[in-house]
Amino acid sequence: GCGDKLIRPCNLAAFPHEETLKVARIFCRGERRAGTQTWRWPARAVVDRPYDVSPISARIGIPLHVMRVEPDRQLSAESDFDSQWVAHLMVDANTGRVRRPWHCR
Repeated sequence: GCGDKLIRPCNLAAFPHEETLKVARIFCRGERRAGTQTWRWPARAVVDRPYDVSPISARIGIPLHVMRVEPDRQLSAESDFDSQWVAHLMVDANTGRVRRPWHCR
């Protein structure tokens, strides 16, 4: 048997490294946490999500896919959604400006 735990050991299986992608969660101003958190996700969990490619990272040959995720709590003010780190990733390499909707207010 698997035991009586909520998450049963028999239901836990590690994904092979080659089937996962490293992802980074960058928190916005209004969230409880700050900074970033990284981990590995199965590629199929993000393959159909909309994203933008970071212009700066593409310019240096390491295209990073930037996508929005749900905040860790209800946010009310527009400025709660700001993230300087994401804004820097989304700077247009030719103009030095951050494209909407990634700019900070």
